[in-house]
Amino acid sequence: MARLTTIPRATDHFAAIAQLRWRLFINAFRGRSGKMSLAALIILRIIVYSIAAAISIGPIIGSGFAGYFVIARSEPLLLPTILWILSAIWCFISFSASLQPALQSGGFDLSQLIRFPISFPFYLGTRIFFSFFSYTTIVGFCCLLATATGIGIAQPGLFLWAAPVLLLYGFTLFSFLRMIFLWLDRWLAQRRTREIVAALFVSFSLAVQLLASSVRSHTGHSHSAIASRFDLLARVIVRLHPFIAFFPPNLASNAILRMHAAQPIQAIASMLGVAAFCAIFLALYALRLRGEFRGENFSETSARSTQSPSGKPALGWNLSGLSPALAACMEKETRYLLRGGNALVGLFSPLIFVAILTNRGGALSRSPDIMLPAALAYLLFGLFATLYNVFGTDGPGIHLYFLAPVRLRDVFIAKNLVSTALITTEVLLATLIVTYSHKIAPPVLAATLLWFVFALFTNLTVGNIRSLRAPRRVVIGKTMRQPPSRGGAYITLLVLFGSLFLCMATLWLCRHFGYPWLPSLIFLALAAAAFAAYIRVLHRIDTMALAQRDTLTRELCKT
Repeated sequence: MARLTTIPRATDHFAAIAQLRWRLFINAFRGRSGKMSLAALIILRIIVYSIAAAISIGPIIGSGFAGYFVIARSEPLLLPTILWILSAIWCFISFSASLQPALQSGGFDLSQLIRFPISFPFYLGTRIFFSFFSYTTIVGFCCLLATATGIGIAQPGLFLWAAPVLLLYGFTLFSFLRMIFLWLDRWLAQRRTREIVAALFVSFSLAVQLLASSVRSHTGHSHSAIASRFDLLARVIVRLHPFIAFFPPNLASNAILRMHAAQPIQAIASMLGVAAFCAIFLALYALRLRGEFRGENFSETSARSTQSPSGKPALGWNLSGLSPALAACMEKETRYLLRGGNALVGLFSPLIFVAILTNRGGALSRSPDIMLPAALAYLLFGLFATLYNVFGTDGPGIHLYFLAPVRLRDVFIAKNLVSTALITTEVLLATLIVTYSHKIAPPVLAATLLWFVFALFTNLTVGNIRSLRAPRRVVIGKTMRQPPSRGGAYITLLVLFGSLFLCMATLWLCRHFGYPWLPSLIFLALAAAAFAAYIRVLHRIDTMALAQRDTLTRELCKT
C-alpha cells in the first residue's frame, strides 16, 4: 500500500507520456488493417521521407554556404536578410502544415493531459518539449546550426558565439509560433474568425506568388537574375532597417556581427534583446495555456432562442431520378460545404495557383507537354485528400446512418456525387485556364481528361475503403492540433503520384514512337476498369460498413 500513496515524480509522468505515445504508435498496426497499414507505411514513408530529405538538404546546405559567404566576403548586411528569409519560410511552412493536419504525423493530443492530476509547470514543459519533434522545427534548427557552422568555418573563433545566438534565436521563433498557434486555436473557435483568417492567409499567399511570378517573368531564370533579385531583397531590408532594427532577426544578426567586430558589450546587449523576446513569447504562450489548463473552453454555440419558429418548415431537395434518401444526403453535404467558408476558399485558391504556375513566367510554362497533367495533379492532390475520410465531419452522427432505414451504399453514392461534381467543375475550369494561355495538342488534352476519369474513380474506390477502415473525426474548431489519419496522406500521395507517373510515361512513350492518340485509348480502358472496380466496391459497401461498425463508432465518437 505504501507504493500506492507515493506521489509520482515529474520524471515518472514524463516517462509515462513517452511510453504512451510509443504504445499508440505500435497499437496502430494491430487492427484488422494492420498488415496493410504496416506494408503501406514501410513503402510510403520511404518515399515521403526521401522527398522530405531532398527538400530539407537544399535549405540546410544553402544556409551553411550563406553563413560562410557573409563572413568570408565581408558582407555583413546579408546576415539579417538570411535570417529574415529563413524566418519567413519557417513561419509559412509551419502555418501551412497546421492548416493541413492530414499531412502531419499523428500522435497523442497533449491537450488531453489536463484531465490528469499534474501541475501546470509540468504540463507547460511537456507541451514545449514534444512540440520540438515536428518536421519544420527540426529543419529550422538545422538551418540555423548550418549557418553557424558556415560562420565558424569562415572564422573559427566566432562559432562558439554564433551557435548559441542562433540557437537562442531559433527557440525564440519556435516560441513565437507556439504562441501564435495556441492563440489562433482560441480565436478560431468562432466560424467567422476562421473564415477571415483563412481568407487573409490565402490572399497573402496569392500575393506572394503573383509577385514572384511577375519578377521571374521580367528578370528571367539565369544565375545573374537570381543574384539581382537577392540583392534587391537585401536593399529592401536595409531600407527597412530603422523600422525593424529591434526585431529578433536583426538583433541576432547584430549580436554576431558586433562580436565579429570585437564589440562584446553591444553583442551581449543584442543577445539579451533576443532573450527578452523569447521570454515575452513564452509568457504569452504560458498565459493562454494556463487558461486552457484551468478549463477555459470557447465555442460558437449561440444561446437558446425563447421564440418559437415562425413559418412553415423548408422542404428538402426533390431531385428527379434520385431517391429521397439520396437527395437528402446530397443536400446535407452541400449545406455543410456552403456553411464552411474555409472549404470554399480552399476550392477556389488552387485555381489561382494553377493560373500562376502556367502563365508565361510560371514554373510549368517551359514544359507544354506536361503542363496540363502537372497542373491537374497539383489541383487534385488537395481535392482527392477529402475522399479518404468522408465521415470525418459527421462525427457521432454516424449512429444515425446505422439506425435510419437507409443503405450505406446510398450515403456513399451521395457523398461521392457531390465530391465528383465539385472536382469535375474545378478540373474543367483549370483546363480552360491552361488552354486559354497555351495551345495544348488535342491528343494530350484527350489523354489527360481520360486520365483524370481514371484517377477520379481510383481515388473514389480507395477513399471509400479507407473511410471505413481508418476513419478520423474532424473537429472544425480545433484545426491547429487535430490528430490526423495515419497513412491517409501517404496513400493519397502514392495513388496520385503513381497515376501521374503513369500518365507522363504513357504520353512520352507513345509520342516517342509516333502514336499520339494511343494514350487516349489506354486511359479509356483504364477508366473503364476503375469504374468497374468502383461499382464492385459499392455493391459490397454495406457489408464492409457493418464489419467496420465498431471502428467507425470508436474513432468518430471519441472526444
